[in-house]
Amino acid sequence: MGWNLGIISGTTLVVQGTEPETRAAKQGSIDVWINIFGAGAGVFSGLLMSAAGFGMLSIAGGILALIIVPALALAPKAHVPA
Repeated sequence: MGWNLGIISGTTLVVQGTEPETRAAKQGSIDVWINIFGAGAGVFSGLLMSAAGFGMLSIAGGILALIIVPALALAPKAHVPA
């Protein structure tokens, strides 16, 4: 559910922030990168799970969250007109 909401909100931002003539190409490029990183994350988490178990996978996910959340909170906010 969270993944789907992220895709929808991200797509909305792309639509609002691009010109109509470049919108389709930008959306396609973003979709490709989302799928590449999603596949990479799936492979990495599967390898980590099989090598070290669920506990280590949970720790790695927690560390990643502890890195990403403060970085997002401290990132400069971009103004997107409504």
